[in-house]
Amino acid sequence: MAQHALKLEEPKGELLSKSAIARHLKIDKATLTSRLDDLGYEPHESSTPKNQLYWFDDEMEFAIKAAKDTVSAMKIREMRARAEKLEMANAVTRGELVPQHEVTDIIQRIVSTLYQEYTVRQPKRIGGQLVKAKTIAAVRKALKTDGDRIQKMLRTNFERFISE
Repeated sequence: MAQHALKLEEPKGELLSKSAIARHLKIDKATLTSRLDDLGYEPHESSTPKNQLYWFDDEMEFAIKAAKDTVSAMKIREMRARAEKLEMANAVTRGELVPQHEVTDIIQRIVSTLYQEYTVRQPKRIGGQLVKAKTIAAVRKALKTDGDRIQKMLRTNFERFISE
């Protein structure tokens, strides 16, 4: 069965200053600033306070042109928020997005189980080998072998690992 790879298109747009965007759209810079604020656009993270850059693409151009007043801008923001909420719900349904508390719980359980393995269970398991070891190399080998076993258990089935 042939599998088709999903090809993601590169976002089409560019980083522009407010002045450049205003010139491109042929509107006043103050009008542009007002519409950007009304629409909730934030400067790109690479911006500096003196040189604020915005990711300008077809979507932004349409939104700025359509937002003739604050009410229009609010409607556009509301539609965008609804679309984002729907996308997130779809991502959850597809299993591409999980709640933060679930991830945090799993990570905490993994770290706790690893701590228990290395500080409580491992000494009980290999303590006798370590006492009988005659060289540092033998101690290292016993620790490495058991440590590798613990890591393999975690890699092969972390769900069973954290439930033990």
